[in-house]
Amino acid sequence: MLLVPTGVSILWFVVFGGTELHLQLNGVDIAGTGSAAAGFFAALQQYPFFIGSPLVVLVLTAVFFVSGEDAGALVLGTLSSRGRKEPWKPLVIFWAILTGAVAAVLLFVGGLGALQTFTILAATPFVLIIIGLCVSLYVDLRRDPLRQRTVGPVRTSSEALGAVPFTNATAESIDLGVQPDAASPLDPGGHRP
Repeated sequence: MLLVPTGVSILWFVVFGGTELHLQLNGVDIAGTGSAAAGFFAALQQYPFFIGSPLVVLVLTAVFFVSGEDAGALVLGTLSSRGRKEPWKPLVIFWAILTGAVAAVLLFVGGLGALQTFTILAATPFVLIIIGLCVSLYVDLRRDPLRQRTVGPVRTSSEALGAVPFTNATAESIDLGVQPDAASPLDPGGHRP
């Protein structure tokens, strides 16, 4: 799931990106075509396999759109199925038709720019939700019992060492530089008291 798509994407960008750079440097105006799709087809026109390649590109684009649409409709159907393990098939079909219709209308009305604008407008209300989540996290972390400090005297070194399990050291041995006795767990021989 991680390596194959990454490898295919790297191969795609290396082959087609390098090809288009090579063509641009050798006199074919790829950058002046106006869009990425037009530049891609202008690059394909320079090779003898151009007769079948647009059809392959269209089929692959359709497969990409259909598989993405299917996954999105399945997720939306699952989220709106009131906790069922398997979503209701007509509901999945409804979501597929609805999302496809919205995409088609947006592409018909204004192309990719309208689709991008609609995406930004649809995501704008979620900014308020994310800000609310940030404030809630801040308030919760401020009330965290592990963060709150107790008021009182600072612990002495003997109190701190007494809380550590399996130690035989005392405050005098630490503060005065006295070495632990031979029966201490710190002994390299491994003897216990």
